Amino acid sequence: MQTIEDKRVKVYFMVTILSRSRQKAVQFTLQPVTTCFAIAAHEQAFKAFQGIPETVVYDQDSVLVKQENHGAILYTDAFKQYLLHRKFTPHVCRKADPESKGKVEAGVKYVKYNFLRGRRFSSLEVLQQEADDWLQRTANAKKHATAHLVPHAEWLIEKPYLKPYLPLPTSAQVVAGRPYHVRRDNTVSDRGCFYSLPLGTYQGPNTTVQLEVDDRQLLLSDASGSLLARHELSYRKGVTQVNNHHRRDISQSVMQLQEALIGKFSDQAQARLFINSIYQRYPRYSRDQYDHKTVNGISKTQLQELRQLVWLDQTYNMLLVGPSGTGKTFLAGGLCYEAIKQGYTGLFRRMDDLIQTIKLKDITTSAAREYKRLQKAQLLVIDDIMMFPLKKMSRSACSNLSTSCMSRHPLSLPPTRTRKSGQRCLVMRYWQPHCLIGYSTAQR
Repeated sequence: MQTIEDKRVKVYFMVTILSRSRQKAVQFTLQPVTTCFAIAAHEQAFKAFQGIPETVVYDQDSVLVKQENHGAILYTDAFKQYLLHRKFTPHVCRKADPESKGKVEAGVKYVKYNFLRGRRFSSLEVLQQEADDWLQRTANAKKHATAHLVPHAEWLIEKPYLKPYLPLPTSAQVVAGRPYHVRRDNTVSDRGCFYSLPLGTYQGPNTTVQLEVDDRQLLLSDASGSLLARHELSYRKGVTQVNNHHRRDISQSVMQLQEALIGKFSDQAQARLFINSIYQRYPRYSRDQYDHKTVNGISKTQLQELRQLVWLDQTYNMLLVGPSGTGKTFLAGGLCYEAIKQGYTGLFRRMDDLIQTIKLKDITTSAAREYKRLQKAQLLVIDDIMMFPLKKMSRSACSNLSTSCMSRHPLSLPPTRTRKSGQRCLVMRYWQPHCLIGYSTAQR
């Protein structure tokens, strides 16, 4: 749906229809549908219908059904517990049999194309209230296109045949899943494996979440039933399942982070152009690059010293080391931009592009021109130096480029390491001065 701020938001809903009268009920949520939400939608529908039918027909959805074993239906644990309190008979349709559930399928299309189409989203509460008003005004008040009857009028005839509805007592409230304690690092431990939770889930020693296994997936929800995380279930012990999105602070939008970061520059127009270029090149990692609150191992004082470019005047090399997403590319590009502003000749190249240029310099004219530019550059920024292992021929070509440069003060990098050490092989031992190099120590 389109929001009132012209953004996009995904909503999920569950439709319930009485078969004879076509009286409808619908419940919305902003989280993917879970067993807990499905049970809550049942209760809201029974409350709206003022009764409970004898039989309820379902599709074979993994939210409610684990599997069908030669006609024997295996329900999820939470839904099986719910059936013990609500004495109706569930009927599960066969797979690939749309005719058996055509009424509710038509109801879903009706909600999507009559109610939701063109509607603006402001909040879940407002959307639910608008849906209730729409049901009372349109969906249940106008003549049904197939039955040629008014659903509300037929529901008044059907209501005496429904079982009486009484809210479930507090002691019988169904909770999907089992309570699990949250660790300090925002993870939970289950059968020897660890599963990540969003940043800030841990609120103290007594923090718990509800864990539910659903069709080879592990679902983690809070006390209210809102889905916090969904992971593939691991059958190997000692595995840590991490969703990188859980490590991000999403309290601010990307645009807000951009504006906050741009405000720290004196030349904001140029800063905006540079930050927009970073966003266009690395849209998936823009939030990590823009989050100026993230501790990245370098203080503001150190950054100011680097911007003075004393290390460049003294022909020192610089090596930026750190895990992925800590801002090495952003920092290196900013220092290159600062050097160009002060009159130096600077180039920013990826390691794979650099190797490609060296290989083709004697074959194509464009590569030869690029090679000459590399030789004349006073500052050369090389990104992703450890992304790809270099072959012997590539190492030799890099050495030739190094010796052909104006300065003769090679940078001695750390010795080559094997994959067993947890780092990629760094096979290039020497590089030219005036060189800013960034690589990641994380195993890719």
